[in-house]
Amino acid sequence: MFEIKQASVKLVHSQTRMEGRGDELVPAVDMSFTWCASSSVLDALMPRLRATLFMADRDGEDKEPRLDLHGIEEVLPYLRLPNIDYPLKLTGELAGMSLAVGCNEGSIELGNCTVKKFKVTPLEGGSVELGFLVQCSEEINEIVAGWLDMWQQRQLSLHLVAGELHDLRQQEFDVEDTREAAIAENAPDGKKRKPRAPKEYVTGNEA
Repeated sequence: MFEIKQASVKLVHSQTRMEGRGDELVPAVDMSFTWCASSSVLDALMPRLRATLFMADRDGEDKEPRLDLHGIEEVLPYLRLPNIDYPLKLTGELAGMSLAVGCNEGSIELGNCTVKKFKVTPLEGGSVELGFLVQCSEEINEIVAGWLDMWQQRQLSLHLVAGELHDLRQQEFDVEDTREAAIAENAPDGKKRKPRAPKEYVTGNEA
């Protein structure tokens, strides 16, 4: 199963939109990410894809990934098909995923996400640039949309797992959220409110 746990990714683009749900229109968000990682991540997306794109020797000998004496999977460092116009686009999608994304400013959690439109660019040395789209229409509001908009083109910390996050924010994100204080400070006169104690801003279903 393809998952990403505590990885540095780039939020290339974020776009909010309205999505039909029965007779209602609900806010949704599309988030495009890129992730530079070891080519071994391809094994969870499509069997044999890594061996199709990479090879162990420059002579082109057809080798499957194998374990070395220490039980570590062999690195395939050389491009097998260097003259293809990448990225390579993969079909299929992953539903029911949960996402936690953020930086030292705070983090956002979203549940019931769909991950699709995978794009693979193999890199010399045995790594890949993996692009993918995450879509969500659960608990999207102006705060979520605003922070994702501000985080575009930035490196962020990302968890992307199947099912629920099981409170990963308390384990991995050690940040102080100042958004409630900012909202209270900018509220119209007569409506100012005292911000609650700093905490992670969470959307979707809590674990």
